[in-house]
Amino acid sequence: MSNVTIQQIAERLGVSLATVSLALNRPSARVAEQTRLKVLQAAQEMGYHTSNLARAIKIRLRHVGVALGDTEAQQPIASQVFAGVVAAATEQNYLPLVHQVPQGMDQKVHARALKRIIELHSSKLVDGFILDKRFFLNASILAMYYRGVPVVTVNGRTVRTRSGRILPSVMVDTREGGRQGAAHLLELGHRRVGLICPPYSSFPIDQLPWWVTMMIVGYRKALRHARIALDPNLLVEGDPLDRHQTYAAVTRLMHLPNPPTALLVGDDRMAIMAIHALTLLGLRVPADISVVGFGDLSAARCLAVPELTTVRVPLRESGQEALRMLIAILDKVEDRPHRVVLQPRLVIRQSTQPKRIELGEANP
Repeated sequence: MSNVTIQQIAERLGVSLATVSLALNRPSARVAEQTRLKVLQAAQEMGYHTSNLARAIKIRLRHVGVALGDTEAQQPIASQVFAGVVAAATEQNYLPLVHQVPQGMDQKVHARALKRIIELHSSKLVDGFILDKRFFLNASILAMYYRGVPVVTVNGRTVRTRSGRILPSVMVDTREGGRQGAAHLLELGHRRVGLICPPYSSFPIDQLPWWVTMMIVGYRKALRHARIALDPNLLVEGDPLDRHQTYAAVTRLMHLPNPPTALLVGDDRMAIMAIHALTLLGLRVPADISVVGFGDLSAARCLAVPELTTVRVPLRESGQEALRMLIAILDKVEDRPHRVVLQPRLVIRQSTQPKRIELGEANP
């Protein structure tokens, strides 16, 4: 391995050590493009090689913490968010570190998690944190903010300070996702659309699950637009980790006196379970009943038969945006956004089709 140092590159070019360091390790730094190109060319000619370890020793490498839940139910969501953080961090030469938040966030566990995050920042081991909002109470996030910890939240409602200041956040408009999924089924002629939600009890903190609530609001908005009254019997809970609970939810819906002809399911894993349950009940998807999922996880393409129509939730992009927002905070960029709202997108595949018109039934 080459022993060329950034000091030798600086001496060769007649520039400062800091200029060479910024050009090689901080693509976002304000270094003249001509100077940056000269540094990169000299480094290549001299056989200079960088590594995270070398940078951590020679200059202080910035670390960002990503506080995500460690519950099995949240892993697909957390993994996509973290993948987005890693992709953006790689571009900026930042090193992301995962800080897992344990399930069962009672007051003592919450206090320990909060204390640990503040300690990591005050000891300068971590420069700032991206927080999964579903695992943190507003009071905890505000406590970090008032202690000077740079934070950006994902997967939840925006947090405001006592003075009304918006704390940095990246949100996915799950209300729009619920509306799109329901509207697609209504446009296909379905008038009885069941909604299977993830269980409220699976959320690790004792507050309203914003993600699910907004999806329900979007579903109801689509019904109102189609001038269809909400039937509370069509709203049930499944569980992405409990096949029996999800099967029971499907069975309950299909045994209603006037069962649904389509289902909007708030998690792709539950949607696949729902298709299995419908098959056991002797129903064909989509010939007899249409199914729309939520998330566009890899399972929607690889495991669902037929391939699942679903609402794509931009989780990876939310991680990328959160990392960029956190870097802007650390670099003290004044015109940075305080809130980014990402839009979901309906992906139509094979699990939906127009409602079959029965003999004697009026065409809606």
